[in-house]
Amino acid sequence: MTQDKERIHTEIELLESMYPDSISFRPQNNDVTYTSALPDSSTAAILRLNLASTYPTSSLPAVVSATDHERRDVKEVIVEKTKDLEAGEEIIDAYIEAFNCALTEKSNQTASQSEKYISSSSSATVAPVAEYKTVIVWLHHLLNTSKRQQVLAPDYSISGVSKPGYPGILVFSGAASEVDEHVKDLKSLNWQAFQVRHEVDQLWQFAHGEGVVEVEAMGDIVKEIGEQRKELFMDVMRMR
Repeated sequence: MTQDKERIHTEIELLESMYPDSISFRPQNNDVTYTSALPDSSTAAILRLNLASTYPTSSLPAVVSATDHERRDVKEVIVEKTKDLEAGEEIIDAYIEAFNCALTEKSNQTASQSEKYISSSSSATVAPVAEYKTVIVWLHHLLNTSKRQQVLAPDYSISGVSKPGYPGILVFSGAASEVDEHVKDLKSLNWQAFQVRHEVDQLWQFAHGEGVVEVEAMGDIVKEIGEQRKELFMDVMRMR
C-alpha cells in the first residue's frame, strides 16, 4: 500500500468515527460520499468527492456533485468555499464543513424568503443587543505557535479554552462585542478552515476561572465548560 493510500485509509476511518452512518467510501475508484439527512425530510443532501491517486500529497478532492435537501445543485458553492485550500494535508473534512455550511445558508435563505414582515412603523420592534455571548469555533487544525499565542492573549476581557492539534477547537465567552472582535481578529488570519459552529447570547463560566487557557483534549474542554453542556458540545462537534 502506498503512502497516499495509507493516509486515505486512516482519514476515512477518522471521518467514519466523526460522521457515523454518513460516510461511504469506494476504494475501487476512490469515491467518497457524505450524506446529510433531516428527520422531517424524505430527501437527503449528498456530497460526492473523488480522490486522485496523488491525494493528499499533491492534489485536492474533486467535487463530483453536491445537492441540498431540496435536490438543488450547490456544487459551485462548495467549489467557491474551498478554492483557497491547498494540497498536502488530509482535507476531506474541510469539504464536508463547506457543504454543511452551504446547507445552512440555503436553509436560512428559504426561511427568510417565507417570513411575513409587517411594514407598519408602529408595530415594528428593534431586537435588543446581546450583552454577552459564547461561541464555539472549529478549525481544521491549530498548530502554528504564533496563532496559538494570539488565541490565548486576546486584547479583550474574555475567557475561554483552546485545544490545538487536529482539529483545533476554541470556546470564548464574555461581552458580546469583545467576543465578536476577537473572533474577527482571529478569522482574519490565514486558516485552512475556520467555522463558528455555535453561538449563544449567554455568559459561560469555566473551571479554570478567567482568561483563555490551552487544553490538550476534547475531554478537557468538557471539564472546563461543565458536564451540563457536554451533550451540546458533542452535537456541535458532530461526534455523537
